[in-house]
Amino acid sequence: MLTRTLTSLPSLSQSLSYLSGKTNTFPVDKDTLGALFDSDADVVEARADTVATILTTQSAPSTLKQYLPHFIRWQRFCNQKNINSMPDHGPPLYEDDRKRTAVFNAFVVDEYICNKNRGLHLGRTGRAAANKPGTYEQIFKGINHIIEKVFGRRPIGSTFLVQAIASYKRLFASPTKNAKPLLGKHLRTLCQYAARQGIPWISVVARVAVMMWSNAGRWSCVNRIDIRHTLGHKAEGSIPENPDPSGRYSFTYWWGRRNRHELTATTCPTVDDELLDSRKSFLWLLNEFSRIIPSKPEDDFGIIPELVPSTVRHMVLKSTSTLAADAHTRICSQPSASP
Repeated sequence: MLTRTLTSLPSLSQSLSYLSGKTNTFPVDKDTLGALFDSDADVVEARADTVATILTTQSAPSTLKQYLPHFIRWQRFCNQKNINSMPDHGPPLYEDDRKRTAVFNAFVVDEYICNKNRGLHLGRTGRAAANKPGTYEQIFKGINHIIEKVFGRRPIGSTFLVQAIASYKRLFASPTKNAKPLLGKHLRTLCQYAARQGIPWISVVARVAVMMWSNAGRWSCVNRIDIRHTLGHKAEGSIPENPDPSGRYSFTYWWGRRNRHELTATTCPTVDDELLDSRKSFLWLLNEFSRIIPSKPEDDFGIIPELVPSTVRHMVLKSTSTLAADAHTRICSQPSASP
C-alpha cells in the first residue's frame, strides 16, 4: 500500500518514476517501507508525501536533469550484460561486486571511445575534437550521484576508472596558459611610451602600474592610499620619518588593504629613474589632478581619476573640475558630526 501511495503521489517527479520503472528498484529499501507502514491511512499518506518530498528535493532539478542521462546510459549497458546496475542494500557481496566492476570497466572504455571521437565529423578541418576531460569525468560523477542520492546505495568505482580519467586528462586537456610576469623592462617600456605619447589615460595607467609593482599592491589598493600619511610625517616613537631624510626609501600608507581594515604601511625603496619611482608617481597623481588632503579618511574618494570607456580613444579621463565636484558632493553628503 505504501509503495503504491508513493508512486502515485504527484510530488514524485517524472524522472524519478522513470528510474524506478527502468531499474525495478524503488529509492526506499524494503525495511524502511515496512517501518513507514501504519494501520492509519492518513499517517501512511503523510509519511509517503514526506518521503516523496525528501527524494525529489534533495538535489536541484538542474542537477538531476544533467546527471540522469548518464545513469540511464549505464543502466542500459547493464541490461545488455544482464547485471544489476547498483549494489544491493546491506553488506557488499564479493561475487556481485566483482562482476559489476568488470562490466563497469567495460563501460568506462566505451565512454572513453565515445568522448574521444565525439567531434570527429565536426568543424571545417575534419579533425577529431574530443570532449573536455571534465565532460568525461562528469559521466561517472553523475552515475554515482544518482546511485547515492536517489537510491541510497554504495557508489561504484574502480582503479581502472582512475587510470582512464588520468589518461584522458593527459591526452585531451587544453594546454595550460601561464600569464607572463610583469618585469621591470616591461614597466619601463610602458612608462617611456606613456611619456612619449602624452595620452592622459595611458599616463595614469603607467603611473598606477609603477605604484602597484613597487608596493606589491592591486589597483584597488592604490586607490585606497592615505594621502596625508603618505605625503610625509616626522619621526614618532619607533616609526621613522617619511620620506627617509637620506632619500633611501619612503612609506606608502593604505586603508583596508587586502581585507585589513586598519591603516598599514609598505616600505618602498627609492628608484633613480623618475618614471619608475613609486613616490614620484604618487606625487604626479596628486599634482596632475589637483588632489586635496581630506580632513577625514572616510571623505577620501580615491587617488586614481576615473577612467571612462570611449569608442573614439579607447579610454578618457574625467576632467579635474568633475573630479573636484564629485569630491565636494561626497564630502558634503556626509552627515555632520554633532557638537
